[in-house]
Amino acid sequence: MMPEYRKVLCAVEVGEHGEPVVAHAAGLALRYGAALTVLHVVEAASGFAEALVEEHIPHETRRRIWEEGLARIRGELEAMAARVVARDLGGRSPAPLAARVAEGRPAAVILALAEETGADLIVLGSHGRSTLGEVLVGSTAHRVSQRARVPVLLVPLR
Repeated sequence: MMPEYRKVLCAVEVGEHGEPVVAHAAGLALRYGAALTVLHVVEAASGFAEALVEEHIPHETRRRIWEEGLARIRGELEAMAARVVARDLGGRSPAPLAARVAEGRPAAVILALAEETGADLIVLGSHGRSTLGEVLVGSTAHRVSQRARVPVLLVPLR
């Protein structure tokens, strides 16, 4: 049975490592006529860091800075997708193409959003750490690939 992808979720880092991942996801989405969501997950600050910030920066200022940061990241995701579409896909864009920024633990957020959106393929970058590295440090790609209910495509980041 040939796969039929209709909704692709692509979770990336913002920056140069994200573009090859977006290129793979966008190419597949275009080939299958699938919707593409490009996601970046911002990890929440530790309790200690949050307490230090709360002590010195008023709540409204923190909220404004946070919202501005999320908007900047969303803009960077949109710009990254536009570069990939122009450079790698001859200007043909998957439709629809959406950029999302979320906060939380990356693997948990990716899996929850895949369920919420009905994604039938998850595309992630992988740094290719050894199994020992995954045990010691943990790997978002490893966690997602072990827990996902849909296929996961890992794009090597080297």
